[in-house]
Amino acid sequence: MAQRPPVVSTALLIGGAAVGAGILGMPVQTGLSGLLPSLLGLAVLSAALWANAWIMAEGLIRRGADQQDLAWLFHQELGPGGRWLTVAGYLVNYYGVMVAYLAGAGAVLGALLGWEAGRPLLTLGFFLPATALALFGVAVVLRGNAFFMLILGVSFAYLLWAAWRGMEPQRLAYADWSYLPSVMPIIMCSLAFHNMVPFTCRNLGFRRGPILLALGLGVLIPLVLGGLLTMAVVGGLPLSGGDASLWGAFQADQPATVPLAKVIKAPGISTAGGVFSICAILTSYLAVGTGLMGFWRDLWPAAGRWTRAAITFAPPVLVVYLYPNLFLQALDMAGGLGVGLVFGIGPALMLLRRRPASPWLRLAGWALLALFAGVVALELAQETGWLALRPAVENWTSYQPRSGQ
Repeated sequence: MAQRPPVVSTALLIGGAAVGAGILGMPVQTGLSGLLPSLLGLAVLSAALWANAWIMAEGLIRRGADQQDLAWLFHQELGPGGRWLTVAGYLVNYYGVMVAYLAGAGAVLGALLGWEAGRPLLTLGFFLPATALALFGVAVVLRGNAFFMLILGVSFAYLLWAAWRGMEPQRLAYADWSYLPSVMPIIMCSLAFHNMVPFTCRNLGFRRGPILLALGLGVLIPLVLGGLLTMAVVGGLPLSGGDASLWGAFQADQPATVPLAKVIKAPGISTAGGVFSICAILTSYLAVGTGLMGFWRDLWPAAGRWTRAAITFAPPVLVVYLYPNLFLQALDMAGGLGVGLVFGIGPALMLLRRRPASPWLRLAGWALLALFAGVVALELAQETGWLALRPAVENWTSYQPRSGQ
């Protein structure tokens, strides 16, 4: 009897692709808008991105694309323009998040070891073994990812337990709805796993049931972990009041676990926060690196394995050494532009181009298109200086929500 495809391990790899630097940076920015706006943004974008992943998977299943990747799929569905939309958005997204992973890893290791001045060397200390592991192949990545996801889960559980013991419930009531649109890009970055859709389809034999299950389980991982971590960070940190605050972490370009470890007084909390952060970054680095090499194989078939490895891993490490403080900005760019274009607008156009008979599916296609086009437009407006959304700092006290909320 043939062995059943590994649905659970595939779902863990999907979850690992999303649970990376995005989920560490997200609570810092979304926390500035408050817990309820953050959770609403997470829920809406999780559902929309899952729908788009299924649209992409359906296209691959119908065509039986055994070796092809996303550039081929977008070319088939949307023509040559779709192919180049994919290439542009994909490269912005995944090179952006690779830069964020390396910048975040250096910051976490520096805080964990108490050696902030050694961030360049610590970044290299993460880059070399993580890249070597990504190059060992799919089987090693699947086994290694499952192991690191287990460590991630244990350290995350302890981090949450310690954070909730010191939580101040009144902080959870704060809400700044006007700032929510500004944090949608980083939420998208923390939820995106769509580079793993071709791998998922191939790994599960193009069978709709297992693929649908793996995508559903996979998207639940960043949704649940992101929601719980946001609750812990918002309840555990003051809005302002020094470097151990949401505003301080935002200005210092730090992952959420760094200020949280400074505030929580529990044995081993700094270690737990650091281990969770590094495992989250590592699992996502493995998944994204594997997916990006597959993308280059599809786009440039003549390139050899080591050429693909060089163009996958060399550019982000060079950028992070030239510009080391790009953690949150890289996540915003990757989410708002990369994810928004390729995995937001692209699949919505695919669905509309298929002209589904159901009016509900046509309505869903237009709704998805409007949602992601709005996020992309907002990010472009902010990056070009046409729009400047900022948290309501002038209305804060150091530790309390705004009066009347």
